[in-house]
Amino acid sequence: MKVRLKRNAIYNKKPIVFSNTHFVVGIHIIIEMALLLISVVCMSLPAAVEYWYTVISVLAAVLLLFQILGYVIKKVSVFNFVFIFLILSYLFMFGIVFLLALGLDKAVFWKLHTEFSKEVMLQSGFMILNYLEMFYIGSLLGWRKCNSKLYGYFAKGNQQVVKKRIYKAGLYLFCMSLPFRLYTDILLINASKITSNYFKVSVGSGFYDDIGYLCVPGLIYIISSEKLKRRKAYMVAMISCIYFAYVMVVTGDRRYEVTGIIAILLCVIKTYPIKFSVTMILGSGYLSVVLLNILIVIRNIRKGRLLSLTKFLMSNFKTIFFSLSTVKNTIIETMAEFGISFFSVVQVIKNIPENIGFQYGKGFWGSIPAILPTGPIFKDFFEQIDISHVVNLLEKNPVGQTIVGDFYANFGLFYLPLSLLFGIFVKKFFDENCTGNINLSIARNYSFLYIEINLIRACFFEVFRNSVYIYVIPLVLMYMVREGDYTSKECYEKC
Repeated sequence: MKVRLKRNAIYNKKPIVFSNTHFVVGIHIIIEMALLLISVVCMSLPAAVEYWYTVISVLAAVLLLFQILGYVIKKVSVFNFVFIFLILSYLFMFGIVFLLALGLDKAVFWKLHTEFSKEVMLQSGFMILNYLEMFYIGSLLGWRKCNSKLYGYFAKGNQQVVKKRIYKAGLYLFCMSLPFRLYTDILLINASKITSNYFKVSVGSGFYDDIGYLCVPGLIYIISSEKLKRRKAYMVAMISCIYFAYVMVVTGDRRYEVTGIIAILLCVIKTYPIKFSVTMILGSGYLSVVLLNILIVIRNIRKGRLLSLTKFLMSNFKTIFFSLSTVKNTIIETMAEFGISFFSVVQVIKNIPENIGFQYGKGFWGSIPAILPTGPIFKDFFEQIDISHVVNLLEKNPVGQTIVGDFYANFGLFYLPLSLLFGIFVKKFFDENCTGNINLSIARNYSFLYIEINLIRACFFEVFRNSVYIYVIPLVLMYMVREGDYTSKECYEKC
């Protein structure tokens, strides 16, 4: 009898099944090993160095194709942060490199590729490719759900109670931050009118600016609560996007306005599912082209020719709204505009550790004092930990910062395991149901997307303080409103 039980126990054991995750991860580990080998070999080949842009472009295109295929197999939504972050990373890192490989170097308005050695640019290209591949593998390894306990606490209760809690927190957050947002925008607009030059605008930031950034998360919480009817939610989103577009036009400042528009629109799409008809797709495509045209025109007028909204529309009406025949040119100019981030990495590799030593994590732990408004006290210290800023001043090229540049500047070749851990963390942090309630998860995730998506062309220090505020302040507000959001029946039962 005992033997029979043992046999049954053996037969009843579930066989080990290798899921599609194991398969995709295994394939990409092999790809990463091959990529590292190719990196070493190509650096010693004169032909690869000479035609570095072709080598990097071909590898980037193939790698991106395999990565998208893996996400499709894993059924990762195109609205998921990791998917958006990956696609935009290729655009910002390799936009100019692709143009050079296609023989469209005339479209590159800033000839930075002529200022650096081909060896450094090839090395930078390989470093970015390895970073993206390790990040991708990490995003696959982070497939298990990791619910936030703090946010999960406020996801308890019936659905209507949770929605009301989210709505109240969003309303308070928006009302609290709107005056600060308007104040900082007015200062920026007035300064832009005086100088007519975005690069000469100097507006004091700090506490006002930080609170002002919470305006977009406030709107996202309001929309994601589903307390607004669909039409009202669309109206709120449209008015917000028009406002951000206006600020972009009259100030030349684009980064957080664009990410604000993206975060709000994605929040609406996720909260109020839209059936994408042919008309809807064509309309969305047209609006995307219009937005890209606006960004391109703004880039052209940022130095010395900032215009009022009326003059901007009158001077560029045809270019913005009737350029569907020049979609190709719009795409090319977008790649040339965004692809400058590649040279932020080039400058870091050129100067570290040859001219500037490794930071050994200072760029990360040194950001902790920035949680409080300590700018005047730690000004010199903060300028040192923003290593890309230091390098940009040294090279006299304001090409921005990147998180991959941060990884390398702080830890050298250990950027590879850090990229893997970064991918794992991001996938877990932005899980589609990270709180146990879909509405709260949407509010949390797209509020963070507004800030974190900037890591493609921003350093850790730049996003750290705002990330902490966006994480903590909604929790405090939901805690404050939690006692007032129960129905009379629930209050009776609670008593």
